[in-house]
Amino acid sequence: MNIRVAISFIIFWSLVNTGELELSPGSVSGDRQALMDLYSATGGDSWANNSGWGSGDPSGSWHGVEVDANGRVVRLDLWKNGLQGQLPSTIGNLTKLTYLNVKGNKLTGRIPSEIGGMRSLEWL
Repeated sequence: MNIRVAISFIIFWSLVNTGELELSPGSVSGDRQALMDLYSATGGDSWANNSGWGSGDPSGSWHGVEVDANGRVVRLDLWKNGLQGQLPSTIGNLTKLTYLNVKGNKLTGRIPSEIGGMRSLEWL
């Protein structure tokens, strides 16, 4: 076994084992994907303020998004921001979300049942 391959494997395994590299919906990358699904489903390109959304910047710098020390989304405040359409079911993947404000927008359809599984959600 090549020394580079061995070192790469050890680094990869260490990241996975410590939780620094997460690939599941309940992770920083899963949160980012859920946010982008929301953006796409609600006409994000036409929002009143979509600064940062979809950029390479950390999602905590995106308009209306607040993250905890681990980079997980804990607050989403898109009040009167021009959202149109239906909330995607993947919003339920924001498992650390405590506050969700989408009042004052033109959302249609039903509230996704996946929101019921968001155990951290305190304000809707």
